[in-house]
Amino acid sequence: MDLSNPVEHGDVEITGVTVNEDSTTMNFEGTVGKYGKIFVTHTLYALEGDKSRGSLEGNARAILEDGTLLWSPLTGTFRREGSTARFFFLDCVNNGDQNFVVWDVDLLEKTGKVRVYSLL
Repeated sequence: MDLSNPVEHGDVEITGVTVNEDSTTMNFEGTVGKYGKIFVTHTLYALEGDKSRGSLEGNARAILEDGTLLWSPLTGTFRREGSTARFFFLDCVNNGDQNFVVWDVDLLEKTGKVRVYSLL
């Protein structure tokens, strides 16, 4: 796996946030290379009092130009510094793709940059 050369990249926007006592769930939409339009939900679980790091889980859906629907569960970790967060997670897409994915999220601007690295 070459972490200097992502196989895909794109941009996402936060479309909703739900705050619970023990977690925060964020919904995203955007466009990422060959995956087309994506819809993603991440639930973050903090490991410490200041909520600056922890685990995440979620699900993704992608709709390709031809109408094909792709989906994947997501599992990983996050780290927050001030109003920015970095998500690291693995996906296992129903088309056979397996990826390591990094998101850089600006929580105040409600935007994110996506980089996808193939595990194959």
